[in-house]
Amino acid sequence: MSTTTIRTVASTSTSSDCHECGSAGAGTTALERTNFFPRQLVGADDLTQDQIYFREKLRRHNRLLHGWGIVCGAGVTKDACTAIVAPGYILGPYGDEILIEEETRLDVCAQSSASSLDCGGLDPWCGDPPRVKDGATVYLAVRYVERPTRPVRVPGCGCGCDESECEYSRIRDGFELAVLTELPAGYRDQHPQAATWKASWSCGTGDLSRASCPACPADPWVILCDLVVAGGVIADAKCEPHRRYVVSFAQHAFACDAKKR
Repeated sequence: MSTTTIRTVASTSTSSDCHECGSAGAGTTALERTNFFPRQLVGADDLTQDQIYFREKLRRHNRLLHGWGIVCGAGVTKDACTAIVAPGYILGPYGDEILIEEETRLDVCAQSSASSLDCGGLDPWCGDPPRVKDGATVYLAVRYVERPTRPVRVPGCGCGCDESECEYSRIRDGFELAVLTELPAGYRDQHPQAATWKASWSCGTGDLSRASCPACPADPWVILCDLVVAGGVIADAKCEPHRRYVVSFAQHAFACDAKKR
């Protein structure tokens, strides 16, 4: 992944390996669900397969029909070097649902000041932390993550030994906030909004034999705000340039006037 993570903070669900598009990607095989029949010996793989079927179906639906971006909420404010993200609902580039349930805070500077991120060229051992120059623009982003939870004992030693016989009984949806030094590929490669709308709402006169579904995005991140870190604080927060929205009709409705019938 080309983007550089300066510092991350997760909700109660911390990060696991990031998802790929799976069946939602172009050129993949069709989904399969379990076919149950009398006297069938059902195992964990059979039951898990149905979960995979419905999850992948929903992710493909979200990605190819609704797109990805911010659906509602997830506004960003600043306090010194802390970015404050409001509750919100977001569709990730891979079709995952990202729910920020409560206000979440992230220390953008990682340490007490922005200059400590750059090391100032004074510390020869300072090589691992990402280098962010004072006054540089960084990007506050969010992605979907999940983590196993609720461990239970299984026959054998149990959770009290080396935990080799301990299995997690649940997988919890969550999110991860991060500060990126580079724009994700999905933002660098996207076409101008006007051109995108025109292509979406017109039949076109080109060679339809070459028409294809959108390719799987390269990154799982959704940008919430552009931040400028200077002097140990967030000097400026401009969220409009890269906030990408998903069209939602949740707050739109109409009523018929009975008198005009």
